[in-house]
Amino acid sequence: MSIFDKISKICNEEKKRAIRAHEQSKNSGRRSQVEDTYNHFMKTLEKTSGIKKEDIISMKVNSVERKKRY
Repeated sequence: MSIFDKISKICNEEKKRAIRAHEQSKNSGRRSQVEDTYNHFMKTLEKTSGIKKEDIISMKVNSVERKKRY
């Protein structure tokens, strides 16, 4: 294997790492946007209906527990 082949191989590996890192950063940005939307929805729901976020979470947990029993 010549020196040029080794350099080419290293460059390709670095390019793949950079692409993966870029994709991961885009995904983490989406996650935070989803979290922001969820939090905004929960605050709006709490203001309009008076139901708190903790109550909704406990309802979900109880629902999941009921499903597991059956």
